Amino acid sequence: MLIKGINMKLNVKLYLLIGGTVILAFLAFGYFIFNYQKNAIDASYQEAMQEYLNNYTQMINLEVESKKKSVTIAINLAVNYFNSLGNIVETSEQVKVGEQVVNKWLIGGRPVQNNFDIVDKIKDFGVHASTIFQKTPKGYLRISTNVITKEGKRAVGTFIPFDSPVAQAVEKGERYIGRAWVVDSWYITAYEPIKVNGEIKGILFVGEPEINYQGLSADFKTKNYYGSGYPYIIDDKGILTAHPQSVGLNLSEYPFFKEMKEKKNGTVVYEWKGRMKTQHFRYLESINSFITVGYYNDDYEAMFSKLRTTILIAVLIALAIVVGIIFTIVRSVMKQLGADPKDVQEIANKVAEGDFSMNINLMQGDTNSLLASMNKMVQTIKAMVQDVQRLGNSASEGKLDIRADATKFQGEYKQLVQGLNNTLDAIIGPLNVAAEYIDRISKGDIPPKIIDDYKGDFNEIKNNINQCIDAINLLIKDTYELAEHATMGRLNERANAERHQGDFRRLIQGINSTLDRLVGLIDNMPIPVRIVDNNNNVLYINKKNF
Repeated sequence: MLIKGINMKLNVKLYLLIGGTVILAFLAFGYFIFNYQKNAIDASYQEAMQEYLNNYTQMINLEVESKKKSVTIAINLAVNYFNSLGNIVETSEQVKVGEQVVNKWLIGGRPVQNNFDIVDKIKDFGVHASTIFQKTPKGYLRISTNVITKEGKRAVGTFIPFDSPVAQAVEKGERYIGRAWVVDSWYITAYEPIKVNGEIKGILFVGEPEINYQGLSADFKTKNYYGSGYPYIIDDKGILTAHPQSVGLNLSEYPFFKEMKEKKNGTVVYEWKGRMKTQHFRYLESINSFITVGYYNDDYEAMFSKLRTTILIAVLIALAIVVGIIFTIVRSVMKQLGADPKDVQEIANKVAEGDFSMNINLMQGDTNSLLASMNKMVQTIKAMVQDVQRLGNSASEGKLDIRADATKFQGEYKQLVQGLNNTLDAIIGPLNVAAEYIDRISKGDIPPKIIDDYKGDFNEIKNNINQCIDAINLLIKDTYELAEHATMGRLNERANAERHQGDFRRLIQGINSTLDRLVGLIDNMPIPVRIVDNNNNVLYINKKNF
């Protein structure tokens, strides 16, 4: 029978089974890690968006409340000054203010219409804007003001209509403090009724710009959420009042703005200049506007694409390492077998049946595989049978001194049995000792080394067991020392892995690496960490202590 060396079918099966399982496991693990990280990052970023909204909301509300307090002080100051000038005298003389004609007012002998001394003096007190209104059939007419139009002129000749909240409050003789549209922008304002001969004939106004929209627009230009996102403010009429680039743009007809008005608070997704955008928004009653923060979806998704690529690369590298290890292991297994297991089994069956007629062909240079060992076994058994036959022949011929003591044996069979008994007697003693030692080692009871003398292969077994005892004792010693150092806070102590071999070395290296990783995590903590003993001796200090 001719048996070939290595059958590659087993290699293929092992590669497909183990490799396929590992690849699927790594892909599943990579998918899980990506989704876990994506969900965590997404939750963190959405929380950050809400935090941005909270910050802007608080800042704007604080500014509005501050302006309200400021205009309250300002109107009191303006009223006191205005009253100190004396009473208003309304004459029958007609004067023209803008396109309107009204009765002339005098205060302290000076005209009020088209005379800006009073409002400019109030401004000198630190009041941003002030105006004097005169009541007409069409509403309250600005007859003197330091409010400037976009054309750079004083806004005299314009009206506050009677249906406005301001006029309605003044008509009741009440002071109005609140938000009002002044010429072309929103102000935090105060309006005080002016009485002439006990009758409400006008209004004294002071005001501050509602919030610093220009400053907010400049601030928004510096923001860059996830690539190119930014905040902006849009009022309830759809006008951008604070924006990095498009202040004044009317968005009232856009569907996303209509959705914002309907929801008041929430999130909208819309297309802007060819790119999809996600905007978180919140309605601010104090300025009757929406504060929004958002980002372009492609920039946001790009972060996850980078994360996906990073995880994929890491998984592929780890997979390549593991596949390489598997390839090495399979190759080593096949090298140890020397042939397909079915061929090895067939040889073993024939040997068991006493058939030593097979011819085992080994691969060139194969001296250590199972097949090579089996070939040696077959040759040894053949030689043993020949020796037994020769002993039998010698015994039959009376030549017992060649192989055995003829006086102790009778016939061929007795010589073989006695020889086997002697062999067994020689084997049983060392094997019992080996079995006892292996049993004790398996239970964690490490015995002392064997000191009895053995010959040949038995001495090799003894040496191997003693070497195993030395290796395990060293492993236990280093492990105990590492644990003791860690317990005492000496986190920088490490065992010398070079004193170990094989898996024992990898175990010690793994413990060392675990301690390195632990120390690395402590070093990267944002707070200083120090371990001291009872005598205040520093045993460990992390990098934040420097």
